[in-house]
Amino acid sequence: MKVTAQMVQGLVGSLLSGSFDEATKSPKFHEEAWELCCSKNPRVAIAAPRGHAKTSGITLGYGISTLLFRERKFMVLVSDTEAQASLFLGTFKQQLQDNQELIDLFDLERAK
Repeated sequence: MKVTAQMVQGLVGSLLSGSFDEATKSPKFHEEAWELCCSKNPRVAIAAPRGHAKTSGITLGYGISTLLFRERKFMVLVSDTEAQASLFLGTFKQQLQDNQELIDLFDLERAK
């Protein structure tokens, strides 16, 4: 299934944002980034200053959406250090194992 920016926004707003520190409504920047990520362009680069929640909104929100809606079978997560990439993967793992609403909606118990 092709993931859309609206699907990402819905997933983040309803299932992921509760686990974010100081969760707020998704900023316009995230909506624009999701539109870019979901476009037909195979190469998208997104840059923003620290504090724009790029990891929460883009890496986790868009990344986990593509996996859960089965647009992708796997993803390669690249970061500036191995430790940082491991941290990102840990966040994915935590959501997939501990977010009961996500587990129930996507029937992840069966996938274990």
